[in-house]
Amino acid sequence: EEHLRGRVVFGQFRETWFPPGCIADDVRLLSPKGADNPPLITARNLIIRTSWLGLVNRHIGKIKIIGLHLTIPPANASGQSPFMPETAGKTDVSSIAEIEFNDAVLELLPPAEGWRKTTMEIHQLVLNHLADGKTAYFHLSLKTGRPTGEFKAQGSAGPWNTDHAAITPISGIYQFADANLAAFKGLRGTLSSAGKFSGNLSKIETAGSIDVPQFQVDRSAESVHLMARFRAAVDTQTADTVLEDVEAHVGRTIVLATGNVSGGSDAAGKTARLDMTVDTGRLEDLLNYFSREKHPSMTGDVRFRAHVELPPGPGFLRKVRLTGDFGVSGGEFTSPGRQTPVNHLSDSAQGEKKPQEDPRTVLSNIKGHVVVRDGTASLTNVSFEFPGAFAEMNGTYNLIPQTVDIRGTLRTDGTLSDVTSGIKALMVKVATPFLKKKRTTIVPFAISGSSSNPSIGLDLRHKVKL
Repeated sequence: EEHLRGRVVFGQFRETWFPPGCIADDVRLLSPKGADNPPLITARNLIIRTSWLGLVNRHIGKIKIIGLHLTIPPANASGQSPFMPETAGKTDVSSIAEIEFNDAVLELLPPAEGWRKTTMEIHQLVLNHLADGKTAYFHLSLKTGRPTGEFKAQGSAGPWNTDHAAITPISGIYQFADANLAAFKGLRGTLSSAGKFSGNLSKIETAGSIDVPQFQVDRSAESVHLMARFRAAVDTQTADTVLEDVEAHVGRTIVLATGNVSGGSDAAGKTARLDMTVDTGRLEDLLNYFSREKHPSMTGDVRFRAHVELPPGPGFLRKVRLTGDFGVSGGEFTSPGRQTPVNHLSDSAQGEKKPQEDPRTVLSNIKGHVVVRDGTASLTNVSFEFPGAFAEMNGTYNLIPQTVDIRGTLRTDGTLSDVTSGIKALMVKVATPFLKKKRTTIVPFAISGSSSNPSIGLDLRHKVKL
């Protein structure tokens, strides 16, 4: 009562003498604010053991607490808990060798009305070498709720700040394993993480690594190996997280990001906001996140800058929001059936009478702007080059049915060959009137249909403007 500054009530209590100690059941530490407030601490069982010499030296050998429920109130503007008075009493106990908690629940109360509290279910927590004004050491094992996983940590805590419990220092290392990402609807995979942390009970700085061997987004055919290193700061009272530095690896692609996971005072959850950059990346690595195909439809070097928001709720592809700019060099379709029409467009633009026999990379310097909302990517100011030609286009790509509707124009200063069939003949038919007037040929074209088998050809529905 003196040390924790509240009234302690026992349901049952009995003493033991060999070894000396006591056993208490239904233990409650009542709030100094009155019986109308919930107890700050409750426990099913409290077992205390020491030695006769320990009694003389005011030393306790071991305390075992089963079914603990600990509530930590938020600090006020001055850092003081509103449940605690300004001065602390002194305990007659000089030190405790060990405290063991089993089946404990820790609740961090929210800082404001309407915010959710943070709850942790602790399998086991062992504290060693506890003494007033000293640092204690701990081993912790708990099961997380969302995503479900096993969390283990060890380190040091304290000295305990009785006046301002929330700023009691803490540091150590952790391991997080078997976290099922299916808790976040739209995602699949099992996450593991390891790292270190430091700070206090109200704000913890952490740095570590994440590994998801088979990360997958719903509707994608392939899983990818996702690895990342990060530095972050966690507000334990609101569960808001600031991502200070993230470096993720997907295949040969490196994604750099900063941002936060915050908001969501109700049961809906929090929103992730990230500013992402790729300077060294491969298009095929990123396409695996969204494609239903076993193999990516296109390859090439990619770079982009984007702001991404992921609100809470089910349906990853429908809820993700993205605004960004991208560039691809050395782009090439992986299927000959897709590459051939593009090669024909290039052949016609250069005035070649025979298609090239060898596969060629004809899409280069692809760049544009993309906005993703409600499962649809809107592409604007998109341009790319073929050998002998330059194309500009706008359109949409629906991420859920995976259909594309992109239309634009191809410009070339070359001539079109006289051909009698195929896509070249159509291009000649459309472009011939302009060849007589202008040196630059402008041909409308469209990419439409299923992303797995798109149609690439002339867009005869639109007029050409010079």
